[in-house]
Amino acid sequence: MHVAIIIDDERLENEQAMLNRLCVGLIDEGAWLTRIVPEGSDVHSESERAVALAARIEYPLSVVPWMRSQRRARIIERFEKSLPDALYVCGRNAWPLATELAIELKRPLAFDLWAMSLAGRVPRPRAQLSACYIAATDAIARNLRRRVPADLVAVVPIGVSMPPETRDVTDHFADVISVAVIGRCRNIAGYRVVARTMAILAEQFPQIQLIVELDGPREHEVWRLFRVQGLLQRSSSIVRAHAHRQLLCQCDIAVLPEAEGEVRTILLELMAAGVPIVARDDPTLGLLVAGRTASIVKDLRIDSWMDAMRRIISEPQFARQLARNSRAWIDQKHRSSRQAHDLFLTLERTVTGGTYRFAAAAGRG
Repeated sequence: MHVAIIIDDERLENEQAMLNRLCVGLIDEGAWLTRIVPEGSDVHSESERAVALAARIEYPLSVVPWMRSQRRARIIERFEKSLPDALYVCGRNAWPLATELAIELKRPLAFDLWAMSLAGRVPRPRAQLSACYIAATDAIARNLRRRVPADLVAVVPIGVSMPPETRDVTDHFADVISVAVIGRCRNIAGYRVVARTMAILAEQFPQIQLIVELDGPREHEVWRLFRVQGLLQRSSSIVRAHAHRQLLCQCDIAVLPEAEGEVRTILLELMAAGVPIVARDDPTLGLLVAGRTASIVKDLRIDSWMDAMRRIISEPQFARQLARNSRAWIDQKHRSSRQAHDLFLTLERTVTGGTYRFAAAAGRG
């Protein structure tokens, strides 16, 4: 089965490592791949060389409307006589191009949906296009099934590599407690309560050190919140969490101030590394189970966040159990090999007729 994977700039920037692992896994499953990526993407990185067996076609991400047909024709020409059996699109910015290619080639198209916000924006069934929807979580799938026929939706959890071993993060709590604050800098209310919580905790545990991800529309406001709380001297900021995976997976606690409604591999990697998670309640993320794989905070009260943080710091056995449980969860449900296997089977069903044509489904979405 020949699969063309169309990737946009945002997914390539934030999830290249995961996408490369997925490509390698699909090749292992027996797929023949062509990657269609934005022009100017880094082709010299070590991770890029790892998927050299997959052909690569570059495309201009933005073109004026009257140039779209020319862009589409150039890509199809690069396929020569080896047209793909199915297309798989990763990233909303690539949806229009992927849809055009699927219609032109008369091939099925699979939409990858890792965020709840995408479920409400994904193209509805339309004529001349056969498709399916790949949801990263059960919650996203349920939302999708309210818009499209249920049998067009498949759940394929995102996968990561499992580190061979983990450390006991509680061993050095008496000397240092490193806390990673991870988020998209969108919900200021969440950051406000977390910043205040950290300031109060720092009075009781002066060994606390913070690493704060500042990458989003309100990142400057988030920085000011930590400054107002007097936390800058004990804080380091990073721009993109995914670019600092090794550093963050050495932290002792990870805090998620927002319910982002999306799956990020950095969270999966933190869990796989045995880092205890304190997170805002997020119905999208079924992997964060209160008291089992994470400490979940259901409100924006400082007392609630204080209780969650203090329990991890003051009860080493609880922290270790969270770490063991979360690591086991990732091992069982979120390995890269499983993601590739499940996606391959889903695409195979799509190619062999396991989905409706949009024309037939249009009245049922």
